Amino acid sequence: MSLPDFLSVTGSGVVIEAIVHPRANRDALVGPHGSALKLKVTAPAIEDRANRAVEAFLAGIVGVPKADVSVVGGRSSRHKRIRISGVDASAVADALRK
Repeated sequence: MSLPDFLSVTGSGVVIEAIVHPRANRDALVGPHGSALKLKVTAPAIEDRANRAVEAFLAGIVGVPKADVSVVGGRSSRHKRIRISGVDASAVADALRK
């Protein structure tokens, strides 16, 4: 099975290239958007709240502790790089397809 374009494997897990839409009506996984994964979160993009919401939302979808998910690039941008540690890339891809 091939991995989606937005998902890359690292030594300790995976990195997701994402586009985040803050202040949405509800938290949602929209799906692929070009070479990124589009997400919506209800949190505003102030005081790091949207980043924390993205981390918690993806942790719930993938089934890992929130501490294993972190925004590693684009903290002040809608275009983000999100690392999920200690997981298999195919498991993450399957969780994001559901």
